[in-house]
Amino acid sequence: MGASTSANLACGSDTVVPHEVPTFKIVLVGDAEVGKTSIYLRYTKNQFDYSYQPTMNVNIGNVVKKVNIPFETVVSVSVWDLPGREEVDLRRSYYTDVDAAVVVVDLSDVQSIDMAGTWRQDIINNVYLSDDSELVNQSKHQTDIKKSMPILLVGSKLDKVENEAESEDDKIKTIKSLEETAEQHGFVGCVCVSAKENDGGVHAAMQSLVRYLLEKKYSHKMQKTGKSSGKKVFMSSSDAEKYAKTLGSAEDHTFVKLEHTNLKEFDIPFEVANSKVKIIEKATLQFLVVMRNFKKSCSISGLTDSLKSSTEECITSLRDRIKIESGEDCLQAIEDGGFIKMNITGDRKDIPEEIQKVVTVFNAEVNPSCKEVIAQCPICKVALEDVLTRIGPIKANVVEIGMSQGLSEKYCKSINVKVANNEARIRETIKLGEETMKILDEEYRKIKTAMMW
Repeated sequence: MGASTSANLACGSDTVVPHEVPTFKIVLVGDAEVGKTSIYLRYTKNQFDYSYQPTMNVNIGNVVKKVNIPFETVVSVSVWDLPGREEVDLRRSYYTDVDAAVVVVDLSDVQSIDMAGTWRQDIINNVYLSDDSELVNQSKHQTDIKKSMPILLVGSKLDKVENEAESEDDKIKTIKSLEETAEQHGFVGCVCVSAKENDGGVHAAMQSLVRYLLEKKYSHKMQKTGKSSGKKVFMSSSDAEKYAKTLGSAEDHTFVKLEHTNLKEFDIPFEVANSKVKIIEKATLQFLVVMRNFKKSCSISGLTDSLKSSTEECITSLRDRIKIESGEDCLQAIEDGGFIKMNITGDRKDIPEEIQKVVTVFNAEVNPSCKEVIAQCPICKVALEDVLTRIGPIKANVVEIGMSQGLSEKYCKSINVKVANNEARIRETIKLGEETMKILDEEYRKIKTAMMW
């Protein structure tokens, strides 16, 4: 059955791409054993764990997703999987500067669905917006901001309901109950999913919420796009300059530092980790953005028919077009700093300017971005692994270390949570760097293969 999303999350597709890389924090909350971690794993890692283990500490996954609606862009999403049973003070620390929340309930448990409204109110009561929050800067009315925060209701274990329902009417009744609960308590929408089934339901549900956030964030900037052909966009320097501004950059990505603990035993290594995490996040985002920019330039110049064209299609079309226009195979792929640089040999006078500019986009954006990933990610990975090794022997003694320095036991427990959060983020960043290197290596092979043919 997949995901069933309410109409509240529908967005148009004819709007302008934002210049910066949007960053959102989304928390997953709900009773214990409802399936929060399963949804977290499916969305962030596309995995499912058949063994149940209660979430003792918060899980944090930082993922980069491509969104096509309401406009095509790359989004950085920080997903927080919160424990089902937790002290209110700790939940408040988790709720700091949240952009949206997901209340997860078990579709096979009526009492779980009944608790949805309570969890929504808990979020509204305890969410905290710091002075650095973008929302606070936009408005002085924190209460109004809290009440308008999008909270999505997700019913998990849809597969269990489908297998155990005695009739189709029983299944429909369960889904109808979730929809009535969402409407009654003012959720932004409701979705039924199965994290166990890899049918795209969880991804669609989370992407719907991200699209909602994008539409909300850029509602004052969104404009209707024209229907004119993009093939002439490079025909003048002024048009090319306007186009370049719409390509996007990771320069405006908001970096969130690791949490400060007030214990030098941890803050010193975490400060080292901060710079490395920032480098990997920025390098990864920039790599994804420039690859999108290159494919977009191929589409606008008429080399390909779609922004979704593969790298091989872009390179093959570029090579063939230059060969047709110039009468010879004069596009070369040159090894440059571990990646590739394109070079057009011979006389360029017969090659259209818009095609030459595609090569320029590759050399000016893709090449340096890829070399930055190659140069920085492995080094930063080693440094982050050293940080984990450094805090490993003492992380179990956070409370004792803090109390020996005169801090209260309650405060030390909150520090313990911060240390666990920082450790989780460091591990996720290491994985992000490894995955980026893997993707870059695949892109390198694709380009080399396309140039061989």
